[in-house]
Amino acid sequence: MDPAPRIDGKADAVVSDCVYQIATGKWEPGERLPTVRVAERRWGVDRRTVMKAYAHLQARGLVVSRSRSGYFVRTGPTLERLARHRHELDSLYAKLSEEIVQETGLAPAGVFRYFAELARREKSVAFAECSRTQAAGHAREVETRLGVGCLPLVTGDLDRASRVPAGVRTLLVSTFHIGELAAALEGSNIAIHAVPIAASPDLELPRSTKEAVVLEWDATEAKNIRRDVAALRLGVSLRTKTVRETEPFLETYLQTKGRVAILAPRLFGALSDTWREHPRVLEVRFTILESAWPEIAEAIGLPLGVLG
Repeated sequence: MDPAPRIDGKADAVVSDCVYQIATGKWEPGERLPTVRVAERRWGVDRRTVMKAYAHLQARGLVVSRSRSGYFVRTGPTLERLARHRHELDSLYAKLSEEIVQETGLAPAGVFRYFAELARREKSVAFAECSRTQAAGHAREVETRLGVGCLPLVTGDLDRASRVPAGVRTLLVSTFHIGELAAALEGSNIAIHAVPIAASPDLELPRSTKEAVVLEWDATEAKNIRRDVAALRLGVSLRTKTVRETEPFLETYLQTKGRVAILAPRLFGALSDTWREHPRVLEVRFTILESAWPEIAEAIGLPLGVLG
């Protein structure tokens, strides 16, 4: 199976709706997806966005393209995994609906919407990172993508299970920090799931840049960040530097024109406002890999899953 192409927010919305229609059985195997013209009207997007979303679904194994006929829902392991709880949930919905009517006299649809809002506020999922800024960023990604509340936590604060807030059942952590967190929480009943992340492609260097240095406190993490930044192919020489006193280093390093400092999130967050606003001091942000979303949904326990 080919890797799924990266998609933007509009295409992601189309993918999410298609996944829901397929997972709930509204679109059965063999059924044709809306034509491009119908899809444009349905989701309020252009042809390019529709095709990008459909290609994403095909790469994930949920649909198949037939020459001159369009895209069709396909059977296979992806669909089976996605909809494996469907009949159980249908039966449970019927039972709960009957009980709601008997106990309250309220319309089940309105009650379930209320339940959904309560669930959104619940923070049973957390994302731990080495800096609060980065943890908050990944937590927002989870909330936006999956529609569940996610609590940001700092790995350095979680030296034992008792420091994890009550109610958190699933702890997401980047692959950089899974080892230290698994050791700290060994023996607890908290499910820890490693999440692959990569440098965000929105990192842009000034045009005058001739060389750049990646700064981190830890040598191993500095190398990992350099690898991710190098994958963005920014076209400049990259080296790493481990520092404990960041601002004195910047004061010296940036005296030479054409140099740029790329800082890990925890270093950037510790800078004074003056340095954070410096045009040649950049923060490397990280985002969750598209391919990771189905596994994250699985780890959290979302019944219909999410197709990344």
